[in-house]
Amino acid sequence: MKFLKTYYVGEAAKDLYGRFLRGLKKGKADFECYVITIAEDPHEQLDIMHAEMFLSKYVPDREERLIVGLAAGKPDAVNLTAKITEESVAAGFGGRLREFLLDKAEREGMRIL
Repeated sequence: MKFLKTYYVGEAAKDLYGRFLRGLKKGKADFECYVITIAEDPHEQLDIMHAEMFLSKYVPDREERLIVGLAAGKPDAVNLTAKITEESVAAGFGGRLREFLLDKAEREGMRIL
């Protein structure tokens, strides 16, 4: 799994993201963990999915996916996506989240989990 060097963490996940990371490394999903990734389809922006789904056979390319955020629950994931959108607009990318995050990944580098 690839992560942004400085990935986003939802407000509700501030105290839980270490546990979420350990679970992802072990291939076990935490009940509360939601993963935000760059979408597989280049015509889409982001994918928000429960960690169980992310680790399942339905996401065969998970090792290549760029994880940009971790959240505790779907509402936290949606709020985190709004925060990413605000940063994208402030950086001059408008609503082009995919371009914003790929540019950020290129500038910061990625880390492999």
